[in-house]
Amino acid sequence: MTNQGLSKFALYTLDRLTDSFPIFLPRIFQKIFLTIVGSQTVYAFYQKRYSRKLRQVKSFNKILIITDVNIGDAVMIQQIIIAMKSVFPNAEIDYLCNRSGGELLLSLPGVNHVYGIFRGNGVPLEDELMAIREIVRSTKYSVIINICPFISKKDLKCDAPVLHLYIPYASYILRLWKLKTGQMHFSAAVHVFLGELLAPFAVEKRSSVSPTVKGQRVSHGNSIYLSHKEIEFAKEFLTDNSLFMAEHLLFFNINATSRYTQIPLELQIRILTKILQSEDIDAALLSAGHPKQGIEQTILEALPWTLQKKVVVVPHMHLGAFAALIDACDVFLSSDTGPTHIAASWKVGLSTNDAMRNRTSVVTVFGATDSRMYGYDSERPDHIPANQNAPSKVFLANAPCRNITCIDKLGKTCKEIRCFQGLDPDVISGYIISRFRHLSNQVMATMNEITVE
Repeated sequence: MTNQGLSKFALYTLDRLTDSFPIFLPRIFQKIFLTIVGSQTVYAFYQKRYSRKLRQVKSFNKILIITDVNIGDAVMIQQIIIAMKSVFPNAEIDYLCNRSGGELLLSLPGVNHVYGIFRGNGVPLEDELMAIREIVRSTKYSVIINICPFISKKDLKCDAPVLHLYIPYASYILRLWKLKTGQMHFSAAVHVFLGELLAPFAVEKRSSVSPTVKGQRVSHGNSIYLSHKEIEFAKEFLTDNSLFMAEHLLFFNINATSRYTQIPLELQIRILTKILQSEDIDAALLSAGHPKQGIEQTILEALPWTLQKKVVVVPHMHLGAFAALIDACDVFLSSDTGPTHIAASWKVGLSTNDAMRNRTSVVTVFGATDSRMYGYDSERPDHIPANQNAPSKVFLANAPCRNITCIDKLGKTCKEIRCFQGLDPDVISGYIISRFRHLSNQVMATMNEITVE
């Protein structure tokens, strides 16, 4: 997100004050902000206002959903489809999202068309807006559900009613943040929020929009869909690098779109060095540097020669093949970025001959952002688990200045990056090593059972 006008000035001023008072000021600001904006009064105002807007919509027969611009948004916001179909089971729904992320969702159940438009550069470009206008012009939608804060009805230039639901949704999140209750993860929260907002408009009454856990409706998790060609490409890559028969693989995604979320280089090197020393790990796949090109070589050259032999650099490839490679690995390690949500999603092979493993442990290291909104953890009650048959884990830095404005990573201007303070590379690597050791013990136990029989 890129701020403009007064909000940009306010965020810049807060960042300068945070540079000088990193502990006291952000806490005071967040408390005051949540007290006002996260209050029951503000929350009720927006919910009632948008409920009135919903009642003005004449039909929900043909719906266009516009997501936010990034890959992770495309994957996580698919929960809207489940909520919409629960309320309007016969509606025709189109899904407009990130270009690359959309390629993973072309077979999304309940969707008539998936339009991959955004290139993920923050604010939609003019050619992207023109493409959206053409879609809206050529298709007579009964209503447009907009979750992108950078698109207005003026941008769309259409006659169809447009509901900018990112406003009441933001109010919903802020209310949860203030109360410290409920699932704040983007996927689970948007599912519950829409289920509650749209329930009065359901064409047929149901006992609940989705299953409940301790009284809290939760989502089933996200899914992505991979073609046979993409899966075969991943298999060929593993075969060409003598990894197809490897039992224990780590995928280390070293990239992030912001310096406030990318794991510091020294910390990445220390974590990887410790992990590769374990005999339970056959190899580590290391993503090619992007946007910092060459960072993978810097990491590789910092490793002892004996450990370099266990590393295979993954070049840039089609996102579906990238996802299939992740599925072949036992552990996925990354910072808070789009590929993390791909790793956490259930992989579905579009060909009946392609069975996916879905046994990847997702380990995420968080810096600036709050892990409750974008992280996956099997044990923390305020997090949701990854949609995998394997445990997931969050490591959250002890950043003294972290506050609600850190969600807007592209708008931050902090001079000193304190985001990753307090992280212990030995603790992170120790968890991953223990996961691989557990898998090795399982293999040994299975072999012993076969020998006894």
